[in-house]
Amino acid sequence: MVESPIPEPAGRQSDGGSDASAAGAPAGPAAEPAALQREIAALKAELNEINARWSALYQIGVLLTRQMYGRAVLTQIVEQSMHLLRVEQAVLLELDPVTEDLVVRAVATAYGEEPLPVGLRIKPGEGLTGLAYQTGRPQMTDEYCTWNGRIPSAKANQTRAALAVPLAGGRGKVGALGVASLAEGRRFTEQDVQALELLAQQAAAILDAAAARRVEQELMVRSERRRLAQRLHDGAQQRVATMLLKIDRCQAQLHADQEALYDALNELAIDLQETLQEMRSLATVLHEAELHGRGLELALRLLAEQRAAETGLRIRLDAAALRRLRLSSQAELAVMRLAREALNNAYKHARASEVHIKIEQLATGAVHVSVSDNGCGIPPPKLGDEAPKVGLGLISLREQIGALHGEFGLNSAPGQGVTVWAIIPAEEIRDADTNLDRR
Repeated sequence: MVESPIPEPAGRQSDGGSDASAAGAPAGPAAEPAALQREIAALKAELNEINARWSALYQIGVLLTRQMYGRAVLTQIVEQSMHLLRVEQAVLLELDPVTEDLVVRAVATAYGEEPLPVGLRIKPGEGLTGLAYQTGRPQMTDEYCTWNGRIPSAKANQTRAALAVPLAGGRGKVGALGVASLAEGRRFTEQDVQALELLAQQAAAILDAAAARRVEQELMVRSERRRLAQRLHDGAQQRVATMLLKIDRCQAQLHADQEALYDALNELAIDLQETLQEMRSLATVLHEAELHGRGLELALRLLAEQRAAETGLRIRLDAAALRRLRLSSQAELAVMRLAREALNNAYKHARASEVHIKIEQLATGAVHVSVSDNGCGIPPPKLGDEAPKVGLGLISLREQIGALHGEFGLNSAPGQGVTVWAIIPAEEIRDADTNLDRR
């Protein structure tokens, strides 16, 4: 084996011999340190990336302890998603349980122009975020700009790699979180998916906590509204209505020579009628506030859940027809009042344990509403004005439904429960516009 000669350092003369210290040295002494430096640099970069991910999660944890219910936390999560995955845009969408749309709640962008506007509504399955929500699994594409399912926007034709994951909390799927890059050649890795899923878990926890707080506050407000409305119904309205009945009896007993007293009683009756109407209007406003901002089906579900919690009644709601129909505001109020009145009577008077609320559309296009209980039942009463012993709430309810040109009735027999029902005419109903709230 012939060894390659090793050049002498500058300034030294070769004496024809070999340098023993260099005899066993490997070739290219600078090659190994350079490779080692590159490996160290790669490890440092990986550690810095891992540190950045955990730092983002830590910062979000701190924010959670400071402002658990603040919408600002969602914006922070979206911004952290953008910086953590080194992309130019990120977006978070939340499910609207009433319309079942996904609503853009927070957006972050590196170039100043939002990829999607806050408040935009999309349907499950639309766009990459909508698809992630619908399937319940992460979704990604390397070329969003040519992907057939993209949502048109100012930056859609420039967007390259995109990644979206569902937000899943204690209430199930509640939204989606997505990020996207404008850089050509960018590809998302499994590690990126895991990092975004961790951030999505934080966002879902915040939405769950916010929803729980809203429900708690809403129940408090609704409880106070019901208390005031019930006081009007059971207290002042009942007393005024009873006074009107007494005046009617007094007028019927007056003789012809007592005309002045008759007129005085008549004036008093008119004043009381106006007072009663004002009370009923106030009760309607209280109930209308309960319906504001939500569909009738959801309002009935909330009413049933609240009454079940308060009374122990087992309440079954069958109102799927309302998903394709939209009643007029006055018809919705009448249905809510019918359900509330029937539930109160089932608990207070019928000693029922189960109640079934059912809403269905008839072949004529009208809507049939019924509330049936398994209580002790009553003899079928007359609901006309000549039957003062019947509950005044039912009489008033009959008048309210009559004003809609609808029908109202009560079916019962001792030991066979009670069914309170109404038919709302077709002119008070239209098909639900699923895009009504979309913008």
